[in-house]
Amino acid sequence: MFSFFRRKPSTVDRVNEANQIFGFGDAKLYSTLVREELKEALQEIRRKEPDREYLLKEVCDLIWVANGFALTQFTPQEIERAFEEVYKSNMSKVCTRKQAEPYLEDHEYIEINETTGYLRRKSDGKYVKGPNYTLPNLSFINQ
Repeated sequence: MFSFFRRKPSTVDRVNEANQIFGFGDAKLYSTLVREELKEALQEIRRKEPDREYLLKEVCDLIWVANGFALTQFTPQEIERAFEEVYKSNMSKVCTRKQAEPYLEDHEYIEINETTGYLRRKSDGKYVKGPNYTLPNLSFINQ
């Protein structure tokens, strides 16, 4: 009746609902689907001029099957909580130049992105763990 007061279903919620309706939930099937969807997305990315609409569909399919696989191992609440922890961990990579300077002296192959505050490898631009980095706390999964 007052559905506008409820939170919008997450991606995990939607995949979980579909799994329940269609009777999906096999880890082996989902692991195969993850490989297939990743392959399709990578094939499109490698094209000279990727079709953005098709690529978006493939990325969404990949997110869908990755969530489906996760749901064969964990509850929706565990996945959401873990994702939040991983988000916080990834965001902890941000630092200021002043915080990064001692770190940069010890790691010649790293530079700071002045715009974002992330440290990155010079060779490929990958963001790396800086002085503020904290591991995600996923200990709740073993309780």
